[in-house]
Amino acid sequence: MAEILHQLEINETFFFHFVLFVVTFLVLKKIYFLPFLGLIQERNEKTHEDTRRALEITKEGIDAHEKYSQKILSARTVARENYESAIQVARSQEARLTQEAQLKAKSETKRALEKVESQKKQLKEELRGEVEKLTQQVCEKLHPRNG
Repeated sequence: MAEILHQLEINETFFFHFVLFVVTFLVLKKIYFLPFLGLIQERNEKTHEDTRRALEITKEGIDAHEKYSQKILSARTVARENYESAIQVARSQEARLTQEAQLKAKSETKRALEKVESQKKQLKEELRGEVEKLTQQVCEKLHPRNG
């Protein structure tokens, strides 16, 4: 065994350095490595928790977006129905008012025609009376009465 150690050029300082390395490693492990690994583990756990929470918030956001999209769609549908209803009411009122205006116009036109006809008859009667008077005057002038 001594020969193997001699061939590998390992002497008593190797064992001293090895023991020193192991002691240093154990001290560093206790003082430095374990707290550092604890910090890394804590950071890793916090990262996973933050990621999980971010996914929850994202899901809540998506759910809220879908909810409000449905509300907007519903409100648009109601607004469209109200708009169409108002258009229908306006059209029916337009038709009713147009019909009333047409009836009123027909009535006014009929009344105006009746008035014109009445005036026409009245003028004809007046003209007949005038014609008769003119006829008598012409006859009297043509055939004067000896009286």
